Amino acid sequence: MAAFREQPLIQAIEADPALEERFTFDPVRHFDEDLETYVTRHVAAVLPTPALLTLDGRWVEAGGLDYKRMFNAYLDGLPGDTMVARVLYHS
Repeated sequence: MAAFREQPLIQAIEADPALEERFTFDPVRHFDEDLETYVTRHVAAVLPTPALLTLDGRWVEAGGLDYKRMFNAYLDGLPGDTMVARVLYHS
């Protein structure tokens, strides 16, 4: 664990409260993937909302990376003239 804390990047994050708050308990996961993986993961997260109501009436709730992939694939598979509405609600 000491070797981990001695790394310059980890020291910089721990020395700056704003960075430490952003990276929380595991900053390494933000730096351990190649650019293509990083971009793919973040692009997949742009559209998905906490839940999806499909055209056939199914209510699907968020559930990690598989949900994001399903959400994006579902939208990509809709006919081009389909109107999609994004609704923000509070309960």
